[in-house]
Order: sequence, then C-alpha cells, then structure tokens
Amino acid sequence: MKYLRHELVIGKEAQKKLEHSRVAVVGVGALGCVAASLLARSGVNLVLIDRDVVSVTDLHRQILFEESDVGFSKAERAKERLSKINSGINITCYNLDLNSGNVSILGGSDLVLDCSDNLETKFLLNEFAVRNKVPLVYGSAVRDKGYVFDVVPKGPCLSCFLAGSKSLMACSSEGVLNYLTSVIGSLQVSQAFKILLKKDYEKLLLRFDADKMELSKIKVNKNKRCKVCG
Repeated sequence: MKYLRHELVIGKEAQKKLEHSRVAVVGVGALGCVAASLLARSGVNLVLIDRDVVSVTDLHRQILFEESDVGFSKAERAKERLSKINSGINITCYNLDLNSGNVSILGGSDLVLDCSDNLETKFLLNEFAVRNKVPLVYGSAVRDKGYVFDVVPKGPCLSCFLAGSKSLMACSSEGVLNYLTSVIGSLQVSQAFKILLKKDYEKLLLRFDADKMELSKIKVNKNKRCKVCG
C-alpha cells in the first residue's frame, strides 16, 4: 500500500526494481535534501555523503533540516529524518570529505547523484562513474539557473564540456532561489528513475532558467580527446 500511487503509474515490477536499488547521494545540501527525500519516499536504499554541518543559512532551501539541526552533521541528521519517513529502506551515511582515497565507498551503488557544490568533487565522481561504468546524474544550481546531465557508459562525460573550468559559482557568494533547487533536485531524481528502470533517459544537458521559467536542452558532444572518457 505504501507505494500504491507510484505503482499506478510505473507498475508493480518497476516499483520492486526501485526498492532493490541503491543510490549514492553525494552532497546533502539543497539538491541532496530534495533528491534523498524523493528517493527515500519511493523505497530506494540510500548512501548519504556530506562533510558539512547544518548552518542557519542552509535552512531556506535544505528541506530536511530545521533550526534544532544547526551545528550537526548533515549526513547523520538526514539519515535520522529519512529513517522516520521510511523505516523500510536501508540508509548508510558518511560524514566525510569524499576524495580519491575513499571514493570506493560508492562501490555497490547502482547509480550516483552528484549534488555536490564544487568542481573537485564533481570531477572525482565523473572519473569514478566512467571508470566503474556506474551511471551518474550531475546537478548544479546557483542564483536562478540550474543544470542536470546524465553521465552513462559510452556517452559524453562532464570532462567533455567542463574540463577547462577552474571553479563554479557558489551559493555562499552568489545566492540561490529555494524553489530552483527543488526543481533541479526533482529533475535529477526523474533521470535516476529512468536509468534505474532502463527507460529512455535524457541524452542532452538540461538547463533550467527559473526567472524565465524556461527549460532548454543542449547537445553535448563526446570529446574523443577527453582524458576521462575519450
């Protein structure tokens, strides 16, 4: 009964596949809170990874946290909250800075959601995904614009179009609209479902402009000279 409304749309077999899936959410901030919440409510088992603690400036957009969580681990508090939302799923959390020395903790995941906020982590996840042939759904959101991109085997990767970038605009300095992060986190989950259920996922880079309420699709060509996937 718990997933009845889902089953009416995707079917019982597809719902069972979701319940047997394991998704790693890297970054339990604005995007990660939305994505992890939707995944948990859908019966998906989770791995939550974040090195930060909750700040009062996070509360306007990071929907799993409240004022009493300020100063505590995001990963641990998110696990506690999500376990109350759905006690039937398995949730593992890591309060650490993901790097090349510990990225192996992502092993065993059927898919990785990149909800991180820095290029170093995004490139690390990209390399892990390509090397281990694990689907990765990239997401970013700053000010009033956000992006979603699927990195899958044989397709272009993040390095194909972001290799020359040195940094990303940060929410801490540029700001971000809270409803934008909800849209981008939801789009990431929509792509995750399609990939996990082996349905036709989006092949293009999605760009959402919250000010204009405009969703654009941008073709990303595979770079034959890419150092990661070429």
